[in-house]
Amino acid sequence: MKTGKNFLALSYQFLRNGQSITFATTPFTILAPKTWHSLGRFQPLSVTSNQSSNTFNEPTPVSVGHGIIAVETTPGTLWLRVDKKWKAVHTQPLAALAQSSGYPVLVGGNEEPALTSVTMVEGYPQSLFVAVQAASQKYGGSIPPIYNTPYYSMNLGASWNSVPIPDGYTAGDFGGYITQGHTVIAYFSAGTHWTAESSRNGGKSWVDASALPKPQDGLALQLGPMQNGNFGQMGAGEYQTVLRLNHHGKWVTAATFSNMVGTTTLAILSSSKALLLEPDGAYPLQYTSNAGKTWTYVALPQIPQAQAGSQTTRMLGNGDILEQATVNHQTQPQWFVLKPGSKTWTKVPTSVIPANVFTISVNGTSVWWIQDDGSSTAAPTVLSVNENRLP
Repeated sequence: MKTGKNFLALSYQFLRNGQSITFATTPFTILAPKTWHSLGRFQPLSVTSNQSSNTFNEPTPVSVGHGIIAVETTPGTLWLRVDKKWKAVHTQPLAALAQSSGYPVLVGGNEEPALTSVTMVEGYPQSLFVAVQAASQKYGGSIPPIYNTPYYSMNLGASWNSVPIPDGYTAGDFGGYITQGHTVIAYFSAGTHWTAESSRNGGKSWVDASALPKPQDGLALQLGPMQNGNFGQMGAGEYQTVLRLNHHGKWVTAATFSNMVGTTTLAILSSSKALLLEPDGAYPLQYTSNAGKTWTYVALPQIPQAQAGSQTTRMLGNGDILEQATVNHQTQPQWFVLKPGSKTWTKVPTSVIPANVFTISVNGTSVWWIQDDGSSTAAPTVLSVNENRLP
């Protein structure tokens, strides 16, 4: 079928005499998809992703907030850069803290518990909100499945606390963190039901947040909870939702997507418009003009002579899209940038982002990556570039 007017009909073919009968011919029109260029130039009101706080099967290598950099390159050792100095935070205390939760954290050999996400919240530079790999005592502590259970620190890892568990839920129902200004929200999800706990003071106190505060960017649309207990095991990804606030003041599902590979980004453009970038989806970029009631596929331009299949697609805070692709069967992939309103991708010079950088983190308009992993005793090397250096 082609773009434009088409016809659908029911036809019977008689083999003996070669005759055919056609019933109910119905015309229909296939509309051309909206294109990236047709969106024009735009500046998002806000851009949020699940790269650090909501995704479990691809934890971010770098979290940045309020002058603090958090990196976990060695399981059990969280490196923090505070006041231009690196310090190692060890997660061993989480093992004892988890004993009463029903979800003992996973510790292999002499390793300490491994974090799968790190979140920081505005206004509380001493607070860290983390998820840690755990098994379930219900299954005798064996894996899979692997769960991700929530803990937090108010003193940069000197001591740890368990995030309060809502009535009717368990630590294994944890569905990720989101932040709104000074507020951190911890989701819990079981089947089709979900709830949340929130803290507005860096973890000092928690309250029920099942109603969810409305975002301040003018559009009541935000990333929802993620299903726990898969951790991308045996070919299964986690499912996550986008939530919208309906006319009755209730948060309902606006979209559902799988996070088998890649980071999903939600960009708010206005009080009714938004973009959802899902690199591993059948339709990587979707657009809504009615606050999430319906979504339309947006066609991105192709990178010339690029091999298909990239999950390294990220959106920056200014709307730029970064993607890594292998071109002309070269052994080393290259980074490309697509500006809002542009018709073509532009190659990013290797002097800006080296070709051997395969995993990046986006924090606002900055791109971060790990140059050297370091170890449990040696700090990593972390580099960044601001979007104004992109072509």
